Amino acid sequence: MIHIIRKGQKQGPFALADVQRMLSAGALGPDDLAWMEGLPDWEKLSDFFPPTVRAPSEPPLPPKAAETNVEWALQIITIKPLVEKFRTGTFKDEEAWPYFLAYTVLEAVMLVFAYGEATRWDQAGSIATIIITIFGILHLKKQNRDSFGNGFLNKYFALGWVITVRIFLISIPIAVVLFGLAAILGGEEAFGPAGAIFVVTFGVSFYWWLGVVIAKSQHKGSARP
Repeated sequence: MIHIIRKGQKQGPFALADVQRMLSAGALGPDDLAWMEGLPDWEKLSDFFPPTVRAPSEPPLPPKAAETNVEWALQIITIKPLVEKFRTGTFKDEEAWPYFLAYTVLEAVMLVFAYGEATRWDQAGSIATIIITIFGILHLKKQNRDSFGNGFLNKYFALGWVITVRIFLISIPIAVVLFGLAAILGGEEAFGPAGAIFVVTFGVSFYWWLGVVIAKSQHKGSARP
């Protein structure tokens, strides 16, 4: 008897012949997941019933640049489509490079603005960032089924970039209020502590939020009946 997961819903169990009949009729798809006693994990139906050889067809048209830009913009509003790509295993390695490039540009811009003589609060913020990064990466590893594999880098750059932009947009009014209060209460001398607090809060929020999203992005095939 075979258990089926289709569109996130469990079905069955079904007899092998019934599953093959539903697959031929289109009631089930080759990418739907199946499990039967004796298997260590879920597998695609296409592994149970290899497709027959067909004449080659025209490849699908590549996505238009405008569609790609819209997809990037929508990720700031909802991250669910990107998470779903990781859950279904459809996120491709080549899709990660724009996120990596965006991170690289952001780091370069931050270095430009950070140029200058470091204060003791800058140093404290840097040390805190290193500590947060170490423990944050370990936290992300745990949320990724305690593995640096399982698409860890792709998730870090793709999902992490969306989280970074979101936190940045949220933190703008917070930073205005924080530094405004610092200027009123302590003058320029209070900017150092305010900056250190901002950096620590940003880092902790980033790794916490990204950990939540990574936990939701685990591949469906890792589930058990």
